Formats: sequence, structure tokens, C-alpha cells
Amino acid sequence: MKPTPIIDPPRTSRSNETVCLTNKFGLHLRAAAKLAQLAGRFNSDIQIRRGNQTVNAKSVLNMIALGVHERRDLEIMAEGEDAEKAVGAIRELIKGKFGELE
Repeated sequence: MKPTPIIDPPRTSRSNETVCLTNKFGLHLRAAAKLAQLAGRFNSDIQIRRGNQTVNAKSVLNMIALGVHERRDLEIMAEGEDAEKAVGAIRELIKGKFGELE
């Protein structure tokens, strides 16, 4: 009888970063949709926190419910195999003002 091979579970990591939302209109529908679409590309669980509210970053409606306006800090939190990449990509989207012209 052959021994059962040991399979390592996938590595998970955690990453988080606080970013200031600087676009003029805050986290409005189009911006939230872009963020959710980007978050959906990653396998990690990704959440956005403002104050004491934390929501799933892959849900447009949940992010809209945060009511985030210009010059507010958001904490991006991710846990999973690609957590660092997810946080970095979302950080760049926010810092780039969601690709919008003001």
C-alpha cells in the first residue's frame, strides 16, 4: 500500500492598507462598480472599511451603502492567496481617482 501524498494547503496571507479617497464625487456608483469589478478578479476575500462599517468589496451595493465622500479614509483589507496584489491594485485604482477626469 502506497502512502497518501501530503498536499500542502494553499498559502493564505493578509494585507491591509488605508487610502484617502480624493476623487471629487467620492465612492459613487461608477467608482464602486469599477472597484467591485477589480476586486472580483482576485481570489482573496476583500473588504472595505470606513469607520466602524466593513463591507464586501465585491459588492457594489454594499460599497455605495458606506456613503463615502471626498477626503475620507478607507481601509482595504484582504485575506487569501493574492491578498497583497489585491490591496495594491485597489490602492492604485483609488489613488488614480478611478480613472475619472474631474
